[in-house]
Amino acid sequence: MIAKLAWKNLWFKPLNTVLSLVLLTASVAIISLLILLQEQFEKQFSSNIDGVDLVLGAQGSPLQLILSSVYQVDAPTGNIDYKEAEVWMKHPFVDTAIPLAFGDNYRGFKIVGTTPDYIKKYTATISEGKVFEKNFEVVIGSEIAKKLNIKLGDKFFGTHGDAEEGHVHEEYAYVVVGIASPTGKVIDNLILCTVESVWEMHSGHDHGEKLIRKTKIHPTAKKVTFMLKETNMTMSMCTMKTVIMTTTMKFQKIPLTAKKATCMKKVMNTITNTTKPKKLQQF
Repeated sequence: MIAKLAWKNLWFKPLNTVLSLVLLTASVAIISLLILLQEQFEKQFSSNIDGVDLVLGAQGSPLQLILSSVYQVDAPTGNIDYKEAEVWMKHPFVDTAIPLAFGDNYRGFKIVGTTPDYIKKYTATISEGKVFEKNFEVVIGSEIAKKLNIKLGDKFFGTHGDAEEGHVHEEYAYVVVGIASPTGKVIDNLILCTVESVWEMHSGHDHGEKLIRKTKIHPTAKKVTFMLKETNMTMSMCTMKTVIMTTTMKFQKIPLTAKKATCMKKVMNTITNTTKPKKLQQF
């Protein structure tokens, strides 16, 4: 009886019934789309930060530090001396330390000075050519190669800063020696070279010297923007991420000097002597 009345009611006003079905279908489709987008965003965010336990950089906003160093979507907080960063690169608790040096771009795509470990971190391979070895040799991300139709052996000049319009460094030409495989991560939209390339490109700008090829790099020009680290502590990756991120948030407002080195040493000692992350937060 109830089913019969419901059936007749559906056909009593067919237009209302059709509109209700359309709205219900649209609602379900929108909700399903939002769930899929959320999963994709979470996957992208987690895949880019996997393996990064600590980010070492100049003082500034912790959020800006993570966005600019890991996700490449913000301006850097500044540079730190390479000698100070090198202390933590050689720390026994650090398994891998990857320096990042920013400064230039090519047609809006960042040129990043780093090491081959950065390519391995994102599980990328060299689909064409080889890894950069000499100064001003570059490996191009797969998306850049497609968008700009760049091939092996091509040469280009970098533009100073993050903006596409700016001073062009015509003293040095970058040479494409490799093209990275697609990964779906930030490395697909980066141009990678040696850290020394960035130093040599900007050494004259920092000291008012005339840029001459093969000129010795001034010691104060040896700076990096960030240092991505992976520790070798005997803890689970999830717990270590929580601990290290807390460390980054706590000490971002302390300049990278002897004072910060002392604080970081205390943090390392705290991590060593306890397995409870909340003890670190009480430091």
